[in-house]
Amino acid sequence: MVLARNDNYSTAVSTNSYGFYSISIPKGQYIVECNFLGYEKQVFDVNLSKNIDISAFLKMNIQELKIVMVTNTDNLDLTKNNPLKNNLLSSFDLSKKPLLGGDNDVIKSLQSIAGTNLYGEGSVIFNVRGGDKGQNAIFIDEAPIYNPSHLLGFFSSVAPDAINSIGIYKNAFPVQYTGRLSSLISIHTKNGNMNNWGFSGNISPLLSTLTLDGPLRKEKSSVLFSVRKSHINYLFKKSVPKLALDFYDVHFKYNFKFDRENRFYIAFYNGYDNIQFQNSALRWKNSTFTLRWNHLFSDKIFSNTTIYASSYKYFLNYSLSDNIYWISAIKNLSVKNDITYYKSDKSTFLFGFESSFRNFNPGNLNYGEYFLYIVQAGSVFDNSIYLGQEYRPTQNLMIKYGLRWLNWKNLGPTTVYSYDENYNLTDTNYVKFNFFNKYNRIEHSESVIWSINKKISLLVSYNHNVQFLHYLSNSISPFTTLDVWMPSNNNLKPQSVNQFVVGLYSKLTEYEFSVEFYFKKSNQQLDFSNQPNTFLNPLIESELRFGTITSYGSEFSFKKSKGDFKFVINYTYSRAIRYTENINFNNPYPAVWDKPHNLYCDFSYSFSDRTSIYATFVYFSGNRFSSPTGYYYFQNITIPIYEQKNNDKLPDYHRLDFAFKWRLNKKNENKFTHFLTFSIYNFYAHKNIIAVNFNKIETNDGTIVVPANFVAEHEILPTSLSLLGFVPSVSYQFNFR
Repeated sequence: MVLARNDNYSTAVSTNSYGFYSISIPKGQYIVECNFLGYEKQVFDVNLSKNIDISAFLKMNIQELKIVMVTNTDNLDLTKNNPLKNNLLSSFDLSKKPLLGGDNDVIKSLQSIAGTNLYGEGSVIFNVRGGDKGQNAIFIDEAPIYNPSHLLGFFSSVAPDAINSIGIYKNAFPVQYTGRLSSLISIHTKNGNMNNWGFSGNISPLLSTLTLDGPLRKEKSSVLFSVRKSHINYLFKKSVPKLALDFYDVHFKYNFKFDRENRFYIAFYNGYDNIQFQNSALRWKNSTFTLRWNHLFSDKIFSNTTIYASSYKYFLNYSLSDNIYWISAIKNLSVKNDITYYKSDKSTFLFGFESSFRNFNPGNLNYGEYFLYIVQAGSVFDNSIYLGQEYRPTQNLMIKYGLRWLNWKNLGPTTVYSYDENYNLTDTNYVKFNFFNKYNRIEHSESVIWSINKKISLLVSYNHNVQFLHYLSNSISPFTTLDVWMPSNNNLKPQSVNQFVVGLYSKLTEYEFSVEFYFKKSNQQLDFSNQPNTFLNPLIESELRFGTITSYGSEFSFKKSKGDFKFVINYTYSRAIRYTENINFNNPYPAVWDKPHNLYCDFSYSFSDRTSIYATFVYFSGNRFSSPTGYYYFQNITIPIYEQKNNDKLPDYHRLDFAFKWRLNKKNENKFTHFLTFSIYNFYAHKNIIAVNFNKIETNDGTIVVPANFVAEHEILPTSLSLLGFVPSVSYQFNFR
């Protein structure tokens, strides 16, 4: 954030994702402060008589607990510096949230944001404001990743040491982003230091990270390289020698400042998972490449041109020796241009375009030397143009709107199927390399932030968004399952959402409070027929059904961000009710992720500038599932009866974690700093249930097993499964600059 102030005037702006800002203020003498959480601020005395350029390189504040805060809060502009607009997590925030195994986790740290609900134990699946998991977009340096998990969800992709900031948007999305209905997670990696070489890392029992960055040419170019690798394989090597568990992340970024007006970035990310047992394996891979060009047309016009490529592949290897595997994949190549015009201190315009080519493989089989195209989807060209504005008619009022036109065209070669109203196949048509279906849609969002006074502001927003991608998963497992992405086509209509939000935000000297109420209506929501056949089914579209999801709720957040004792307390009440014709006897029913209550508490206390303690408590309602309401016997076989869909729920989830962080070096001026973190996951060893089974029986010795004789009459017993209990760990972090 950049703050310009004197005795008579004060204004503050946030830089964009690339560090550019523009302030229009009257002539005069000013104090300009450049500030970012976890970094040392820089202060300039400015005698403003003409246009000037002020650039600041912020050094990381190694006294991490002595956070630099803007103390002159009376004149801060709440319409600009307001968490109701969006949420931002910095690398400093991530470093304070050690999770399982003492490691930081990018995706699981999102639970500190009200309205973002994790699925459960050992999972990176999350739902935002009643939306499905496939309605969350995650971008790394503008390029999307489609599976943010490692080890089936116990860890999330992306090495935390490489992260600079994470933007989280739940409503009134930035107009330059599109593609999802529930949330946008924009991750920007560090640019690399242009002045000094340095390295940092983390070593824990489960994985290690090493990051190296520095200048290739001082003040002109820099490079960053970060790698994260798991050690989990060594833990099972002796006990289960035929089991292999491995994953890694690699980040690379090159930053070149050609001159004041032009800057170039090259970014690369690769993440890979391998879960192998004997001759079979489960593997997936995310890869992204980004080339960006920042250009200043003038002191008021900023342009960002991006070319990015993204690839996601998911393999289920039946036989490694015979090269037999199932694969699903999605790839895209895109170019976009975003232009920001800082017309004045009251008005900022945003406009641009994006064009993409996407290719889909929704799950097919490779059998030795032959590849069988059983399920076909083809490719897609999609284009969009947008216009948005942030307008401040008065000092206390900000009006923001965005308008985006979307064009979607399906492209062969593929086979196009037609169905009647009862989902029976009526026609088959093979399409060569030409277009066979198209959609034109309009997205828009409007929001108003009104500062009632210097301490309280109100937000009202409405947004209508469209999603052309469909995530096909009929599993209620908390783990990563067989991922299949399908494009909208002649049978799969685009999804859409209408969301209305009202919020209030209050900031006192030490405390912040916010509350938001939302209502969402989502259309063309994908569901499945009863007993669907979804695996290697060329007529998969005949198994799909479409309905609506009605979501509503409230989000409360209370923070204390100054002093030795700090805390964040978030509570979310949310509901998600589905309705799909001819499903659940035409009655509405709760979604799997309909979990009304969600509580997150995060506390920290600084004993000194070297030691601190953290405590995190998480509580949320159990996930929904369908349980039998009775049984009947037919030819001595026990058959369950299911009356209502998602009529039951798992026990409520709750967990308490502790962490103690100790800086080992005594002198603050040391270039080398290092820390030990002692953490305890699930302090009181609560068994959080992730699944319930209804096909087990109890033997004479009390053992619960699946019955071997299905003809005999048995009393079927429900059994449950939990994963992690009390897990202590220690990790070592270091940083040299």
